[in-house]
Amino acid sequence: MQPRPEAVSRPAVALVIYSLYGGGAERVVSLLSAGLARSHQVDIIVFDASRPAYEYQGVLINLDCPTQGQGVMAKAFNLLRRSRRLRQQFRQKSYAGIYAFMESANFATILAAPGQAVVSVRITPEVQSRFTRFLMRRLYPYARRVVAVSQGIRQRLARDMALGNLTHIPNPLDFEYIQASSAQPFTAPLPSGRSYILAAGRLHHDKGFDLLLAAYARCQGLCSIDLVILGEGGERAALEQQAVELGLAGRVHLPGRMDNPFVWMRNADFFVLPSRFEGYPNVLIEALACGCPVVATNCPTGPDEILQGGRYGVLVETGNAMALTQAMDGLIKDIAEQKRLRMVAETAVRHLTLERVSEQWLMLGS
Repeated sequence: MQPRPEAVSRPAVALVIYSLYGGGAERVVSLLSAGLARSHQVDIIVFDASRPAYEYQGVLINLDCPTQGQGVMAKAFNLLRRSRRLRQQFRQKSYAGIYAFMESANFATILAAPGQAVVSVRITPEVQSRFTRFLMRRLYPYARRVVAVSQGIRQRLARDMALGNLTHIPNPLDFEYIQASSAQPFTAPLPSGRSYILAAGRLHHDKGFDLLLAAYARCQGLCSIDLVILGEGGERAALEQQAVELGLAGRVHLPGRMDNPFVWMRNADFFVLPSRFEGYPNVLIEALACGCPVVATNCPTGPDEILQGGRYGVLVETGNAMALTQAMDGLIKDIAEQKRLRMVAETAVRHLTLERVSEQWLMLGS
């Protein structure tokens, strides 16, 4: 998208990320581009411009440095190649703020703009590879600021890496867009016609959908309610096979990625986040913004912080399918609790407005 003519004299900011293909960080960059574009020129700098999944505001600049190889030497070569091309871009254009998202962009951006780059850490360090943790320790002290997406990640970075340039900014929400999308006419295209529990995310082991299926299979109330899992990923075939083996054919639905997941959230009986690991889960705050009751595993990090220890939703032990079953059965049976959680859901995320979060990012770049 080309910048508006009247925007030429405005200060420019750069958002650096590997690509805009799916994912929570990519969604955040998409949102921030819209928020920042109200006052700044926005350049979204990517290493791979194929298959963008999100709309954005500003100019998309493709440095054409996709991942090539998985070994340490290949990763080091990719890092140097990306940092060189970023440095060339930063020399060609002066930016009032340079913001990078995820380690695939953070490291190269720091090398290209030491002391100026603001980087975002979105995954708890202990689940990263040894090589990635090595680079975090060596390079993150040279960032202008290291932004943790959750307080839990900030605490782990302070404890494990003794960084003195840490801060915390959560993910933003575009409430106007979410509310308009969730209010669209909707009839769930389920063969059963029954109500449903909803989950959503990349079909990956870390997201815990295998645990969700095991928990759902034990629910006493499953005869009255289906399970819908939105998203795509490498675990689709395994999850479909697991559903068959558990005798859940016709009750579990995996319709893929949806352009409008919010209308599914608004109309679900409740939302479940069964993850083993998270940073600051977008789908959880989006479900709350849609007024949907939620059940979430108390995984590191995010859910406990978002739900304030269980005040705004049900927290269960991570990896415990039986505890998840009990929590789901409890909400299936307790309509009054569903209504209470639906009434307070938006309160939990009201502070995450796009305007407020965008301003926090701009303050770090100046």
